[in-house]
Amino acid sequence: MRSETSNMPSSNLLSTRIKWANSVVANVHAKVLKSVEQHPDLAEQQEWLILRNMYERSHEHTEGAVSCLTMGNVASAEALCRTSLESSVTLYYVSVNDIIPAVAGYFQRYIDSEKEQNRKWHNSIEASVFDDAVKSAHRAELAKKDSALEQYERELGAWLHQTSNVSLATSPQWPNIFDRFKEIGKELSYRTVYAALCSQSHADAEDILNHLMSRLIPSNTFDRDQYHKMLQRENAWFSSFMVVIAIKEYIEATAMFLGKFNICPLQYFQTLNMEAQGVKASLVDEQDKFITGAIHA
Repeated sequence: MRSETSNMPSSNLLSTRIKWANSVVANVHAKVLKSVEQHPDLAEQQEWLILRNMYERSHEHTEGAVSCLTMGNVASAEALCRTSLESSVTLYYVSVNDIIPAVAGYFQRYIDSEKEQNRKWHNSIEASVFDDAVKSAHRAELAKKDSALEQYERELGAWLHQTSNVSLATSPQWPNIFDRFKEIGKELSYRTVYAALCSQSHADAEDILNHLMSRLIPSNTFDRDQYHKMLQRENAWFSSFMVVIAIKEYIEATAMFLGKFNICPLQYFQTLNMEAQGVKASLVDEQDKFITGAIHA
């Protein structure tokens, strides 16, 4: 196992930011747990429990991104930042809308998607060249999944009938990820941050191309060792920047989640958000200075 941040340039500033990131994520989670203790009545409300489940997922993904950065796994940190960002945006979106209609659309989208996957699975089974024993095994597992989805749909429909005037059939259409960003006023974040993070999640060519270029460019045009160090620094900087943004979105989404139930310590979250903005600004300033220095070196 690699030691902490072993594949990153040595930097006391980077270590300080990692400590800050770990501390913030842990403290936000502690605030949520304290709110749970102070409001035991919420444990009886499905709306609270659903949003808390969403929060827990957002927390875990954000914590995981910080852990990856701590270990020096910068590409993995970026991939988890995308997942963290998407889960935080979903939590934020549901928190600022009517919960039951929003999650009804959320669940319906999931069920519809799984049914479509099952249909394609069935088609692939029948078109395959496997023998009947293999096909029969697949059909049996597909039947189990179909049955489970049918049961989920029945139970969900009954619950919605008891708790609201919303049904799965009449639930609002669940927006895609772009529309969720847009609805909460973060369209530019989708076009920039989220789009950039999709690079690592989908294992696109960017990092591999950068390394290839370092081998193809004639060695007499630059110091290859220095180039690799700069590339390593750039990767570490970008990953750190994305982790800070993911934490900022996590802070905002958590505040909206708690605020939905009027239990948000607003001043605390405003202070944390300002801290995150300050760390983000310092990273941008550091990068600008580095680029300026490299140009005039």
